[in-house]
Amino acid sequence: MKAIYSTHNGIRLFVFGVPEGWNVALYDLHKREWIDRGCSSHDTLKEARANAVESAAAILGHRLVKVEWH
Repeated sequence: MKAIYSTHNGIRLFVFGVPEGWNVALYDLHKREWIDRGCSSHDTLKEARANAVESAAAILGHRLVKVEWH
């Protein structure tokens, strides 16, 4: 499995690469709990990262400008 993440305003965006595709999950670092563990599945890494950014933007209430993945 491969995993990448990005952190914005206390929310960590995870993208997990599994044999079935790419899964997305969001974690609140302040409350120390998962916000969205629905693990939506995507065919490509690009789609998964876009979905993670879109989901985090909806939760934060503003667009994420600079997203760096680690």
